[in-house]
Parts: sequence; C-alpha cells; structure tokens
Amino acid sequence: MAAKVVMIPGLQQGSLSELGSPLLKRRHPSLHSPEVLQIASHEDSTDAYVNGFMNSAQDKDSDLPNLEASQKRIEPKRAEEVQQLLAEEEPARLAAIVESSDDAIISKTLEGTITSWNKGAERIYGYRVEEAIGQPVSILVPSERPDEIPNILENLRHGEQVEHYETVRVTKAGRRLDISLSVSPIKDSEGNVVGGSTIARDITERKKAERRLREAETLYRTLVEQIPAITYIQEPLESNNPKAVTYMSPQYETILGYPPESEVVDEEHWLKTLHPKDRERVLAEEIRTDETGEPFEIEYRVIARDGRVVWLRDQARLVRDQEDGRPLYWLGVQYDITEQKRIEEELKQSERLHRAVVEQAAEGIFLVDVDTKRILEANTAYQELLGYAPEEITRLTLYDVVPYSREDMNCYVERVLEQGSYVSGERRHQRRNGSLVDLEVSANVVSYSGREAMCIVVRDITERKRAEEALREVEKAERLRMARDLHDGVLQDLSYSAAAMQLTKLNAEGTDLEEELQEQIDAIRRAVQGLRAAVNDLRVEEERDRPFPELVESLVQRNRTMARGYEMSLEVKERLPKTSLGNTGTEALRVIQEALTNARRHSEAGTVEVTLSKDGEDLVAEVADDGRGFEPETASGVGLKSMRERAAALGGKLEVASEVAQGTRVRLRVPMSQRG
Repeated sequence: MAAKVVMIPGLQQGSLSELGSPLLKRRHPSLHSPEVLQIASHEDSTDAYVNGFMNSAQDKDSDLPNLEASQKRIEPKRAEEVQQLLAEEEPARLAAIVESSDDAIISKTLEGTITSWNKGAERIYGYRVEEAIGQPVSILVPSERPDEIPNILENLRHGEQVEHYETVRVTKAGRRLDISLSVSPIKDSEGNVVGGSTIARDITERKKAERRLREAETLYRTLVEQIPAITYIQEPLESNNPKAVTYMSPQYETILGYPPESEVVDEEHWLKTLHPKDRERVLAEEIRTDETGEPFEIEYRVIARDGRVVWLRDQARLVRDQEDGRPLYWLGVQYDITEQKRIEEELKQSERLHRAVVEQAAEGIFLVDVDTKRILEANTAYQELLGYAPEEITRLTLYDVVPYSREDMNCYVERVLEQGSYVSGERRHQRRNGSLVDLEVSANVVSYSGREAMCIVVRDITERKRAEEALREVEKAERLRMARDLHDGVLQDLSYSAAAMQLTKLNAEGTDLEEELQEQIDAIRRAVQGLRAAVNDLRVEEERDRPFPELVESLVQRNRTMARGYEMSLEVKERLPKTSLGNTGTEALRVIQEALTNARRHSEAGTVEVTLSKDGEDLVAEVADDGRGFEPETASGVGLKSMRERAAALGGKLEVASEVAQGTRVRLRVPMSQRG
C-alpha cells in the first residue's frame, strides 16, 4: 500500500485540540489525546501510524520520516476515515492557521488593494481588519520608498516570487518597523496570476540586535586597531585547524613590516620570524601553555621585514565557552618593547659603570632604607673605614654606626627626605672596635628597587682634623701672644693716657679746654672698651672646651658691663646640650659677639635678648633688639659680611630680619657637628 501523508502548512507540532477540529474530535473521540500530525502507511505493511503534521505536502515518492517508538499505530480503515475528515475540513484548518500565525499574512490584488488581513497583520501594523480591507497596501510603506510596491506588483504579474526581502514598513501609529517580506503570486484555476500573498515578519528586534552587534564589533575593531600593539586570534589545539591564526591586526605591518595576512595565510610565518637564540625557549613555553591552558606570557625577539631585531612582549589568554568550558580561541596582544629593552640595557651598563666607580671610590658610600634605617649596600671603602666584613655591614642599621640618639637620627632622615639632598657637614661614625672616626657627610634621596633610599657619602677627615688642630694650636698661641701684648702694652698705655688726661682736665676746669679734654677722654675710654673686647675675643680659643652655654653667658655678661641705657638677657632652651661644641661653638660665639656689638653701637634699643635652642641636629642662636631697625636693602657692611661667611663655613646660614622702628633679629643656624 502506497504511503499517504497528510500535511498542514505552517503548523508546528501540537495536539488535535490545537487544530480547531471539533468535527474530528466529535466523530472520533478516541483521537482526542494523541498528537496526530502525520498519518502514514507503508507499501509492505497494512499498518498505519499516527506521527505528525509537517510544513508541506508529500506524495508517495517522498521519503517518509523515521517512525519513532513513540508513534501510535492505528487500523488502516480508521486512518482513511481520519484522512477523509481532514480533507473535508482543510479550508477551515487553513483559515485557522492563517489566523493563528504570529506573522502578518496579507493578500492583495495586482493593483495593490488589500483583500485579506489576519490577526498577525493587525498586531504588527495596528490596523483592524475593517480598516485595512480595501485600502492600498502602500499605506504601510514609508514615503521615501515610493517605487517599492510598484516593483513588487510588477514581479507578481510575471509570476515571480519575492523571498525574504528586508525592508521598512510604517504602523498605524507611525512607528517604523524592520520587516522581512515573502511575496507569492495567487493564481486562479487556469494558472493566471490574480493577486499576491504576502507573509511579513517583524524583524525590528533582530535588526536592533544586529546593529548593536555591528556597533560593538566596530568599536572593538577600532579599539584593537588603534592601540599601539599587535592583536591576534589563534585557534586552540582542540579545533579543526589547530594553531591557525584567524585574525592579525594592522599593527603587525606597522611594527614589523609584514602584511597582517602573512600570519593568517602562512602558518609557518611566525616560526620563521623568531630570533634563532629565542626560538627554543619560546616554543617550549608555547607547548607548555597549550597543554595546561595557562596564560602565555613571554618576551622574545623577532626579525622584522627590513632585518631589524624587534623585542615583543607576547601575552595571550585562552578564551573558553562559558557553559561547558570548551576552548574557543587564544586572544593575544604583542607589545613592541624594543625601546624599553634598549633603555634597560643602557641602565644595566650605567649600573655596572657606577658600581665600578663606587667600588673604586676613596669615599665611603652606602645605601640606607629610609623606613627601617637598615644598611642595604656599602662599598669597600666604607667597609674598610669601619672595619666590617661585607656580610656584617648589611646586618647593621644607621643607629649602629652613628653614635647619636634615635630621635636625632630620625630627624636627620626626615630632613634628607624633605630636602632631597642634605650636607650634614662634619660627623663621627663608630668603628667596629668602638672608636670614633671624623667624617664629612652628605646624603641624597635615591630610588632603590622601586622604593626610596638614602645614599650617604662620607669622607675620612681624620688627617685634615689633625692638621686643623695643629693650625688651631698655632693660631691659639699667636692670639694669646697678641692678647698679652695688647693687654700689657697698648691697653695699659691707653688707660694711663686716659688717667693723665683726667688730671689735666681737673687743672683746666672753667677753661675752654675742659670740654675738649672730656671728649678726648671719652674717645680713649671707648677705644679701651673696644680693645678689651678684642683681647677677650682673642682669648676665646682658650675656652673652646667649656660648655657652649657657659661661653655665651660669659659673653653676654661682658656686654652687659659695656651696656648704656638698655637691658640684656639670655635664655637657654632645655634641649640644648650643656657640652662643648668645639670649633663650631667658637665660631658661633664670634657671630653672636658681632651681633651684640652692632646692637650696642647702632640699635638705640631698650632691650636685647639672646636665645639659644636646638632644632633637630642644628644649633639656633638669636639676637633680637627693640631698637630703631633699618630697611633690609641697607643691610651691609664688613661686620654682617663676616658673620655670613662664618655661618657658611660652618655649613649653616645667617638670617637678618629688620624693619624701621620695629627692631632687628639676627638668627644663626649651624649643625652641631662637633658632637660626635
């Protein structure tokens, strides 16, 4: 028996109840449940099967669908009854299919007049059936497409179909939709074309998705092709074309000179460009990451098209399917790091050069961690200076080699960090055997392994200190001789002359000479005071080992005896060490003396205040008066110049602040280098 297949176009698989066939269910209630979409019988069998409807009619020569175990067998006679019933109800079924379709199904005359309009058309376009029937189909066409309908109608007249034509239509509300049209001619019983049938599907959302996808692709491609790196996509080992490069960005030609398609077309191209000295290392890493799926990250050299050697940093990640973890492709980026490598090599050469210079330098040079104060490195000169072995020196901190308090050292480090570069002047470091060595110290902030460190340079000034000490002894002896000669000779003579003139003045009382003699006596007395101050200054060296505050107290007391009409006070802050400052103290004392002399002679002050304090490792001495002051631009003279020179020689500075009628303040800041 030949196969007989009954099909319902456009209907998806479903039960009989979905077919809108009450007659079939009424006459054959036993067929209410089964899913009956296809009824088929074989030539070599008397059995018929309930299988399912399909989308088009088939004849006896068509291949029958596979009959699964779930198919239901019915009696041939009963099958024929079912087929007859289906044939009788076919027009109703077709109408039901049209009405139940989500697509717009429209028929029209060859003039373009709408003759049928289903629910799908009403839902998509917004026109009710009574509004659409009799209207020209052009009501759905936007004004900028006037030739579209005439062209479609012309194709229909020639019996031609229009399949999946994508266009734009306008709804009743004026909303524009993306539409896919399939238009077929409608023919009468004699085969003449009498109209057209249109199936229109709303593809607006699909088009939006496509546009978003295109925009994303354009954005991604623009980004990829603008970054200064090569981007590539490579198939994984598990693909049908393992390790094939499917995309290479245009930068491949910009950086290496090869057309991007070189990698895509020639699978061996990359291997040919690898630098011979790097090939084995790179291929081993590629094999490892292919097997493990780990990121591929490596730096290597390739030979550019013009023969240049180009360094690349190649970084690739294996992209997997988010659902099943299946490898999809390798996404890689290659950065040109040739310039970076050149700089790195120059830095290495510079480091080697500087290390050689540092190791051969006569000065001691060492690096200190600014946080822990640990010695990071030290050259041979510094190791030998303190008597430590290389492995010992790096176990020490700044506190171990510099005999100051932790507070003082922390202030010192903060000052170096703040200023970036700091000259400490004379300091003492402690040797391994506990002895102290005199040094001249300077420090700079440097970068060390990505963090800040201090580079400290020290120079052994032991021999210089000995020479200076010998010179000071000579100078001291000479000063004492001069002081003795002035005191025993000139000062005595002047004192005698003043006394003699005083007697002469008594004899000249009431005469014209009395006033003149008094002026001369006053002049001699001033000279005596000045000479006595000079003698005291020459004898300062004798007292250099006394505590500095005591020296200043003696100096202030001597100036009090010479004061006329004003008060002089001294304030010593608590943190100032009550110890000798050596040469620093002597020179600072001379600066203070000069400031007091200026105040006494020129300020016309009511009070003069001397203040001594300690700021970090520095001595700060101030002499302030409430006298007449002066304009800053008028501050000149040999005395002030001498004071500035002494301050500079001590590694410090002198500041003078004054305003007319507001007094004057002289501030001296010098390192207390003689403390150790």
